[in-house]
Amino acid sequence: MKAFKDLSKAEMEQQLATLMGEYEQFVAKGLKLNMARGKPAPEQLSLSMSLLDAVSSQTSAEILQEGKADDLRNYGGLTGLVEARKLMADIMDVDADDTIVCGNASLNIMYDMNSQAY
Repeated sequence: MKAFKDLSKAEMEQQLATLMGEYEQFVAKGLKLNMARGKPAPEQLSLSMSLLDAVSSQTSAEILQEGKADDLRNYGGLTGLVEARKLMADIMDVDADDTIVCGNASLNIMYDMNSQAY
């Protein structure tokens, strides 16, 4: 196969059509892929439910069913858990939609923000 830089316009268009066809086949499967590193399966998270119930007045099942779209036993995504964002937004007197709550790597976050601002 030729390198992309050596293809004619017609060959590139044919390659694009082929790749788009393959892409559409994947889309048609309706897959919900989450490539987060180390994200445990729901079955793994369920192993600790009884431990969580031992230290709370509310059962884990009740806590998890309080209208949550995300599984609170797992990672909070890119912006953090909604409840944590609301808590910090109240403390900082800002809107929760303008707040992110990350892990314990604040230096990485500060570096990223400064790099983007620069």
